[in-house]
Amino acid sequence: MAENSETAIPLRQMRMAMLVSALAMFMANLDVSIVNIALPSLAQLYHTDAAGISAVVLGYLLTLTGFLLVAGRLADAKSPERILCIGFWIFIITSIFCALAPSLFWLTLFRILQGIGGALLFATSSVIVVWYVPPEQRGRAYGLNGLLAGTAVAFGAPIGGFLLQHWGWRWIFLINIPVGLVALGLARAAFIRRPAQPLAGLDLAGAVYSFIALSALLYGLHRADDQGWLSAQVITALLLALVFLTLFLRQETRAAVPLLDLGLFRNARLSAALLGNFCYLMLVGGLTFVLPFYLTHARQLSPSDAGLIMMISPGISIIVSRISGSLSDRIGPRPVCIGAAVAMLLASGGIILFGIATPFLWIVALLGLLGVGRALYVTAALTMIMSFSEPGKEGMLSAAKALIPNLGSALGVSLFALLYNGPLNQVMETPELVVSGFRNAAGAGLVVALLLLVAAIRSDMKRPVP
Repeated sequence: MAENSETAIPLRQMRMAMLVSALAMFMANLDVSIVNIALPSLAQLYHTDAAGISAVVLGYLLTLTGFLLVAGRLADAKSPERILCIGFWIFIITSIFCALAPSLFWLTLFRILQGIGGALLFATSSVIVVWYVPPEQRGRAYGLNGLLAGTAVAFGAPIGGFLLQHWGWRWIFLINIPVGLVALGLARAAFIRRPAQPLAGLDLAGAVYSFIALSALLYGLHRADDQGWLSAQVITALLLALVFLTLFLRQETRAAVPLLDLGLFRNARLSAALLGNFCYLMLVGGLTFVLPFYLTHARQLSPSDAGLIMMISPGISIIVSRISGSLSDRIGPRPVCIGAAVAMLLASGGIILFGIATPFLWIVALLGLLGVGRALYVTAALTMIMSFSEPGKEGMLSAAKALIPNLGSALGVSLFALLYNGPLNQVMETPELVVSGFRNAAGAGLVVALLLLVAAIRSDMKRPVP
């Protein structure tokens, strides 16, 4: 029996619910990957530069991150099925509006609204598994999530490139429509219809504080890449984030029904698992950012060849993610997380040695090892974190689970970019300088991978009450 169901869920219904959860992750990840490849074309279309077109990405990211905790609270109050379906509808409708956008202003506005749909998907997809899948099978369910998410990341760029070349940029948004409609059809057949409950005790002050704090933090980290950490704009954003984070934490200790129960973090095993998730996305986000520069600027590869090499890690993840789910169900997620962390630590130790003449076979092998670690870790960590869900707080935990690594990824990109750019000479960017900057960033990756291993060792599933 699934944790929150009153009766056992039939196998067919359970499988359809698992697929709906996985399709939510597929659509959200596909959208990010497929839009990124279109940014140069959109910049040319709207006669702007990279900084101007980045608003299309930043607007979506700010709303997605800032709305996550509210989305988790809504899922707990209104049922995750209802909120997930609303998220699909928002994503479908805003995708149509994005495709019809007459200007960069309207495209950015519709992407901001689309971020709300993304937050609803991220905050509820994991909860669906908790509600419909028995604990002993959740590793496989989250493995399916990882499989479709990895597929979206790996093939988003090639699909986006094909659509841009043959059908035009509007199709990178229209492709979301059939995915969303299929998911909604499956949801209608799979989900239990529960009576709507009134939304009582929404922490509005906490919602405002968290939204401003998270948006300011992400904006500051994003702008630090091109304006520098000491720019007035970045410092102002980070100070604003600190002020409103302090207000948010104070509010959550006083609210009758908080957006985020700070008592969750008193559990050392759960806190370690969340820290591990933060380190995981920080490592992956940072390396994903700097690796293309090494491949194209130091090794002189064409963008297409570099893209093929960059597909190795997520491609391996697609294959291994289902194995991770089965292993997590069989031996428990903690040893799987530890093994995955060891693999990523070894890969990071090899990546830091990349140079101008490093054999490509060695590069492929290490990126493959990194992909194995990624696939093993993400599914097992998700299974471990969601084992701590409590009735009425599943959405809250799922939102925190999505929020914390999202911040880790943003921090990883900013930190790795800072370290990479350190040795570079703006007048003459030689391959030797590129390698030096890359090794600086990879050194930080090695430290993060070590922290990931420590977090994996200290984390564990929720222990059953005797």
